[in-house]
Amino acid sequence: MNVVEAKNVSFSYNDGFILKNINLEVKSGDFAGIIGANGAGKSTFLKLLVGVLTPNEGEIRLFGEKPERFRDFKRLAYVPQKSWSYFTGFPVNVKEFVLTGMCGKAGLFHPYTKRDKKRADDCLDEVGMLPYQWLKLTELSGGQMQRVLMAKALTTNPELLILDEPTAGIDADSTNHIGDTLANLNKKDHVTVIIVTHDLLSMKNYPDYLFEVSTDGTIKLA
Repeated sequence: MNVVEAKNVSFSYNDGFILKNINLEVKSGDFAGIIGANGAGKSTFLKLLVGVLTPNEGEIRLFGEKPERFRDFKRLAYVPQKSWSYFTGFPVNVKEFVLTGMCGKAGLFHPYTKRDKKRADDCLDEVGMLPYQWLKLTELSGGQMQRVLMAKALTTNPELLILDEPTAGIDADSTNHIGDTLANLNKKDHVTVIIVTHDLLSMKNYPDYLFEVSTDGTIKLA
């Protein structure tokens, strides 16, 4: 089954086309990497996948549906580029922050259940951050915060995890830990993973295959 499909997709901002005639498929259980030069359109493509942007031409399907019609959001988790930098000032601890990943299920002001808290613990353990659960976000490094964001994304048991440069600006140990965690999620829990990365030296061995976004706006298997 195809989790993601792009058919003849093109997208432009006001100053011209960024992506041209994109055709690709990612099947359930795949681990796909997306590489390319800065500014080539990698992040733009992910935003098209999750419905933040709309193609000028062609169509995208998520689990067989157009992104603008897709409503089963618990099946999908998206971690944007350097999103950790937006949350480091939140006056909460790690566990409280991860629990907010379940607000869509429980409601914003609904008390969390023992089951919710157990799920948060399991997700933090998955990314190696359970021992840090009582630390404030302000006490974390960039790499630790990135792993906490992954834990938050995992609270809904997503079938598809999309990450935009999750290793950007973090140390080598955190990079390797993130790569190992994603590989484990993919192989053990059968989570489909799509990751944009510039860090080929550390990350190239994790995906099953790589798509390369060229400077001419096309995407092909690398």
